[in-house]
Amino acid sequence: MYTPYCLTAPVGHAGAPYRESSERSREPHSVSSILPFVSSGRDILTAQGLALQDNHYTYGGSRRTESLEGTSPTLFSRSQRPQSYIDKLPFEVRFHIANRLSQYDAVSLLRVNKAFFASTVARLYHTVIVNPSFSHFNEEVFEQDEATTVDVYTSTFVKLRYSLKHFLKTIGQEIPFTVGQEATRPHYSTFINELRFVELPDGFYTPFDLNFFTFMSVKKLDHITRFYWESEKELQLEILSRIPNKHRLMELSLNVDFKRVASPSDFTPFREFTNLHVLSIEPFLNAFNLFQIFKNLLEGNNDFLNLRVLRLARFNSNHGFLKNPATQVLVLTNYIIEHDRIKISEFELNCILNLFILFSAAESQLNELKMLSLDSMVITTADAQRMASFINLKGVEFLELKNISEIQLPEDIDSPLSLNELYTKLDTGFLRTFGKHLKGLKKLSIDYRESLRDSIPAFIHSLDGLEELDVTIRWNVTKLCSVASWKHLCHHYIKAILKHSSTLKKLSLDTKEDSVFSDFHKLIFPECLMELSQMKSLEALRLHGYSLQPCAPALASTLPNLNYFELFGSGAGGAPHMALQVVHDGVLDDWLRVQHVALAISAENRRIRFIKVDKCIFEIKGPGVVVPRDGLESWFAFKVRVMLNTKDAME
Repeated sequence: MYTPYCLTAPVGHAGAPYRESSERSREPHSVSSILPFVSSGRDILTAQGLALQDNHYTYGGSRRTESLEGTSPTLFSRSQRPQSYIDKLPFEVRFHIANRLSQYDAVSLLRVNKAFFASTVARLYHTVIVNPSFSHFNEEVFEQDEATTVDVYTSTFVKLRYSLKHFLKTIGQEIPFTVGQEATRPHYSTFINELRFVELPDGFYTPFDLNFFTFMSVKKLDHITRFYWESEKELQLEILSRIPNKHRLMELSLNVDFKRVASPSDFTPFREFTNLHVLSIEPFLNAFNLFQIFKNLLEGNNDFLNLRVLRLARFNSNHGFLKNPATQVLVLTNYIIEHDRIKISEFELNCILNLFILFSAAESQLNELKMLSLDSMVITTADAQRMASFINLKGVEFLELKNISEIQLPEDIDSPLSLNELYTKLDTGFLRTFGKHLKGLKKLSIDYRESLRDSIPAFIHSLDGLEELDVTIRWNVTKLCSVASWKHLCHHYIKAILKHSSTLKKLSLDTKEDSVFSDFHKLIFPECLMELSQMKSLEALRLHGYSLQPCAPALASTLPNLNYFELFGSGAGGAPHMALQVVHDGVLDDWLRVQHVALAISAENRRIRFIKVDKCIFEIKGPGVVVPRDGLESWFAFKVRVMLNTKDAME
C-alpha cells in the first residue's frame, strides 16, 4: 500500500512546498537552474530531492548511495518507506501522464524522482512558445478543437526576458543524469521539437540578445522539427546557415532581413531543407530574392516540393507603414508610362512569373498544397494562369490574398484616354480566371486593390460552400466607371455573401477608402448590413461598429447561432461621452465607455458568449451581466477572423 509523504511546510503555487528564500535562492541545482521558465520562487527542491524514492542514481557524473531520509527534515517525514511502483511504468505511459498536466503541475511531477524527471522534462521541452501575452488563467484558450487544445495545454510558455535568456543558455547544458540505456547525458536541446516566437518579451530587442540567439542558441537545436519566428523583429540571414539538421525541419516560418543579401550564394542553405511541409517567408522584398529561395529549394529536393502550407509576404501588411502603388497607376498604358516616367520594375511584377519559370523548367507542381497566403504583392492577369500551372488549386482549402494590388497593362494605347474609355480596354482580370480553378475552397480572406472596377463580388459568387469569409471592401472614385455609387457596390458584396448563407459560419466585413497617404474607413449603409439577418448559420460576426449603430442589437437578435460578435473601430461605442472623458484614465474607463453596447446586444441574443467593442472584450454571464476580460485578444481574433492555422493542413 502506498503511503504518501506528509508535507510539513507551507504549500506554494501548484501545490509545491514553499521554503524560505534563504534556503532556495542560490542552489546550484535548483529547479529554476534546470527549467528556466520556472521562476526562482518555485525552486522548491534541490536536485537531491529529485530522487526521493530512488536512492541509487547517477547525478552530475557521480554515484550516490546514501539514504535520502532526513535530507530535508523541514519538508518531509515518513511513517514508513512507501511501496510504490508508479515510477516503474513504461516511459510512454509516464510521458502521457505528463502531457495531461499543465506547465506548473508538470514541474511538480518532475520533482518526484529520476524516472518522472526523464519523462516530464521531455514534455516540458517538447514544445516551447515565447509569448508574453499568454495567461494560464484564461481557460478559453483551451476551449478549441481537440488537436489545438492538446498543443496549447501541453506546451511550455516563456513570458519574461529573464526566463527567455536563461532558457537560451540552458538548452546547451546536459541534464543531471543519464536517461534510459544512454551512456552519456543528453542536452536539454535534444527534447526540443518545436520552438515558436509569437512575440518577444519587453527588453529582448537588443542586438546582443538577437545575435546570441542567432549565432549561439540556434545551432544547438539539432532535433527541432518546427521553428516559427513570428515577431516583428527581423532576424539576420545568417540564421539559415546556423540551423542544424535542416533535413529534420518540417515547418519553417521566418521573418528575415533580406536587405543585406550580397550574392546568390547567400541562399544556398535553402537547399538543405528537404522535408518542408510548411513554409512562411517574410519579407522577401523583391522578385530576385523569391527566385533564389525557390531555386535552391527545388535543387535540394530533386525538383519536387511537398509543401502543404505556403505563405509569401513581400512585406507584412500588419507591421508598419506600407507604400502601395497609387490607384492612378493600377492601369498603365504606353502613354501613361512614357508621359509620367513610370518605372515598371519598381512594382516587382515578376514574382509569380519567376516561380512559373522555375517550376516549369523543373516540370514540377505543388500537388499537396492546402493553404496559400500572399501578402503585399503586385500581380497581373497573366499570373492567374501561371499559378494554376504550378499549383494544384483544386486542393486549396484556405486562400489569403492580403493587400494585393492588380495592375492592368492594356496594349497599343499611345494616346490619352478618359477613365470610361480605359475601362472598356480592361481584360478579364486575375480573380475571374483564378476563381475557375478553386473547387475546394472553404476559407477565404481577401483584401484586393483594383482601379476602375471591383471583381471581388463576382469572385465570391463564383465559389461554392464557403465556411469562413474575411473581406475588405475597397473604394476609390475610379470605380464609378463600373458601379453607380458606393451604395450599389455594397449591395453587390452583400448579394455575393448571401449566396453562402447556408454554409457560412464566420464573417468579417471591413471597408477602406484609398488615399494617398493612408486608408480611411468608409461607412456601410445600415440597410445593407441588416440584410445579413438571412445568415442563420453564422457563429462569428465582425463588423465596423460605427456603421452598425444603432441597429447592432436588432441584427444580433436575428442570428440564432451567433456566439462571437465584434464591433471594431473607435466609434463602436457611440459618440464620445464628455462626462466619461477624464484627465487620467482609470483601469476600467475603456470598459465603462462601451459596456452599454455589450449590454444592449446581449439582451437581444442570449446565445452570444463574447462581445468585443472597440478594444474591450466582454464575456456574457447572463441577462444584463457582462464581465470585462483581458488577455484574450489573440484567441478572440482567431474566433472572428479568417487566419492561417497550419494545424488544419497537417491533420
